Amino acid sequence: MRTELASGAWIEHVPIQDLRGRHRRDYERAGKPRVAPGSVDASGDIDIGVLLAGMDVTSYGLAKKDALWAIIIGGWSYDAPVPVFDRGSGEVTGTDALDDIPIDDYDEIEQLLAPFEAKLNRRPDPKSSTSSGSNGSSPARAGGSRRG
Repeated sequence: MRTELASGAWIEHVPIQDLRGRHRRDYERAGKPRVAPGSVDASGDIDIGVLLAGMDVTSYGLAKKDALWAIIIGGWSYDAPVPVFDRGSGEVTGTDALDDIPIDDYDEIEQLLAPFEAKLNRRPDPKSSTSSGSNGSSPARAGGSRRG
């Protein structure tokens, strides 16, 4: 799907209704926080202070955003290749191209991709699924299967 931006630039992207499990799985692979060296001692105990001090939340968030863009965007009108997501490593290459996108376009793309991010992060509520007192059939279907 192609979306024209206010500036006249465009991006080609996966339509939100075409998201699949692979898109979520790829997004989940991206931006894993790294464990700081020294946060686990020789006996296997975790030093929470060292662990927290070594966490870079800003880099984690940026890595997730870069992955989202690389997973969803397939082409654009900018004079640089679209960043590429590597499914094996969960890493994105070519993110330097994002540095040169005009800020108004960047903001517009960010807004466009916000529903994608929300959908990929969404998890079903286990309390809203079939209750223990139900066999998963709707009353209409259950009644329709009775012999009378």
